[in-house]
Amino acid sequence: MKRHEKIKTEYLCYLMNRAQIDAAGDNGYFHLCLTMMEYHFLPIVYMDENRSYECRTLRSDFADECDPESIDILDELYGDYGTMMELLTVLAEKMRYNLMDSEYEAGTGQWFKEMLQNCGLDEYCNSRFNEGIVFDILDRINYRKYGFDGEGGLFPLRLVRQDQRYTELIVQMNNYIEENYDIC
Repeated sequence: MKRHEKIKTEYLCYLMNRAQIDAAGDNGYFHLCLTMMEYHFLPIVYMDENRSYECRTLRSDFADECDPESIDILDELYGDYGTMMELLTVLAEKMRYNLMDSEYEAGTGQWFKEMLQNCGLDEYCNSRFNEGIVFDILDRINYRKYGFDGEGGLFPLRLVRQDQRYTELIVQMNNYIEENYDIC
């Protein structure tokens, strides 16, 4: 079991580094990221299975870079669909890529933090962490209990074309970028 705990810790650190999120100190997000790592993502909207695949790709990247034998342990620990930490890391990296070479170009950390702000998780840094509220927010995101306009989710919109509760996450993200960042 020590091997599992070691892999678990190393993988969380790996994801936090990729997401460019500080762990330590009162304003760090270690407890939040650890909780998101333990919370499984459920792809309940058509095509969100693709996000699950991308979450599992992060595990392969970790195995390739750090520990080739860890992939089976990670799959055993985190299942087929991925975790909320993996999901937000994937989405933040996609936002960074989509806004590359624009005036809005920024690191993955900015986009990760913007999603945290959009859904209200940014308030729960180490010094103010509240597991019950964090789980409520993660439930709201995972089970699409946010507003039709995405309010309370990762990608709220002012101009709504379709109910965000039934819209694939990558489409939500693209609509959010289009509405908030003039990249055309």
